[in-house]
Amino acid sequence: MELKQFVKDLAAKLQAAGIDYCITGGYAVSVWGSPRSTLDIDLITGLKPAQVSRLIKAISPGKGAYLDEEAIKEAISSGGEFNYIPAGSGLKVDFWVITAANKAGRLELKRKKKEVFEGQEIFFISPEDLILSKLRWSRLSKSTRHSEDIRSVLAVSGKNMDLAYLKREAASQDLTKDLAAFIH
Repeated sequence: MELKQFVKDLAAKLQAAGIDYCITGGYAVSVWGSPRSTLDIDLITGLKPAQVSRLIKAISPGKGAYLDEEAIKEAISSGGEFNYIPAGSGLKVDFWVITAANKAGRLELKRKKKEVFEGQEIFFISPEDLILSKLRWSRLSKSTRHSEDIRSVLAVSGKNMDLAYLKREAASQDLTKDLAAFIH
């Protein structure tokens, strides 16, 4: 299945099930910045324990797919991650569960942006919050990919971004120096 069609289908299923989400990571970079290759979909969600069975039913993983109910419950309790690997797709979805203690994640979900692809509404992290997320990940991994992604998003979406919000949130997340490497 083509990645774009897979994302559209996944978004429709999550929305029909009432699961709060927004796509982040490389796929969001391709929306707010320059297209780049990615074989996984990263999304954040405010998934609650009472929604686990609804999520499993909505995605209906089927034979040969991977979706572990215990991993979902653990991710909800710890604010961690669980994976969904659809059978035969070569794709992986990383669900990052946002807990009440995760202020940045809660803000990302609140500020998500709706885009419409071929008639399907899909929620994405805002470009400002994507940059903040990439700054946080850059600190953890030291990968140059995050810096490349930030430059890409700024080049394509920078003129339409809320720079005051970006700078204010960078300061509140102790990322001012990190952001200064990209915005002078």
